[in-house]
Amino acid sequence: MTLDYIIDFTMALAQKQVPKLNEVQTLLNCSVTDLPRGNIIIQQRPGMFMLRVFDNEKGKALENKKVTHFLPGDKLGKNPIVVYIRKKQARPRYVNPKYITVWDTSSSGLAGYVTNEMLTNFFKKYGTILEPVQDVNVLSENVWALDKKKFRIDLDQQIHIPRKCPIEVITKAGEKVNGDLRVTYKDQPYFCRRCVKEHGGDCPKWMEDKQRLEEIKEQKARETETIIIGDSNLKRVNSNAILADVVSSSGAKIGHIANQMKFESIENYKNIVVFCGVNNIPAMHDAIDSDKLWNQVQTEITHLEINLKPHVTEGRNVMITPVPNAPHTKFSKNILI
Repeated sequence: MTLDYIIDFTMALAQKQVPKLNEVQTLLNCSVTDLPRGNIIIQQRPGMFMLRVFDNEKGKALENKKVTHFLPGDKLGKNPIVVYIRKKQARPRYVNPKYITVWDTSSSGLAGYVTNEMLTNFFKKYGTILEPVQDVNVLSENVWALDKKKFRIDLDQQIHIPRKCPIEVITKAGEKVNGDLRVTYKDQPYFCRRCVKEHGGDCPKWMEDKQRLEEIKEQKARETETIIIGDSNLKRVNSNAILADVVSSSGAKIGHIANQMKFESIENYKNIVVFCGVNNIPAMHDAIDSDKLWNQVQTEITHLEINLKPHVTEGRNVMITPVPNAPHTKFSKNILI
């Protein structure tokens, strides 16, 4: 069992005068008799050192031992600096420590009535106060306070502070003033709209849905053999409900879809479904050149065929969905896009 002790020179000396790590080892050897071997000295900060001893029996005798230090100018040793070896205090164990923030005191109707001391006493019913209530200030040219307060508490009463915390204050005139303070802290219970109940942390229903999506993702990775590529008409397709990967590009024409295929891993699929051509249909009142339009459409179709041909040769199934007929499209050439 190890024992930890603290040697603090900052209580007796200024920071510029404290000894260094190698000097402290020498001081211990000269000042402490029966110093256990195999000890470790760790500098926690300038002037403060932790002595770790592994010999439990001999280590118990070190408490309150004197360590004498002489400053470089004290050649005659008339002004010794005496520091005692103290046992390191165990870190306090808390049940549920939280940093609490209190907002909008002025808008709660309690401005001018409630003080930080009153709030500290009020929140004691929820647990042990570790740091009292204090204002949060912003340091600039002039120090001004935000309408915000903070404190630290150990919620050891197993009671959570509500977000809308009601408080009653008795004024000096004996009048009762009621108001609600907005209180927030980490892992504070809240009303969840997804599962329609109050809880802290992540929503159980959300975690369940997330796990289900992960299972769907794994299943799709194993069984998906189809990819659907198209324009924004595919935006509302729920790809988690079908064993197909859906790629949609808003406003994409036939040529855009052909270019998009270059950036997809088409070789990983057996079936390719292409939905395109809707955005190639002009609007009802657009003034267009019919011949120029159809030349562009034909060029884009040829480009799409060139990109699909290697996949057909390799044995993949390719399906191009037809475009719904628009009533306002009246051309002399009867071409089905």
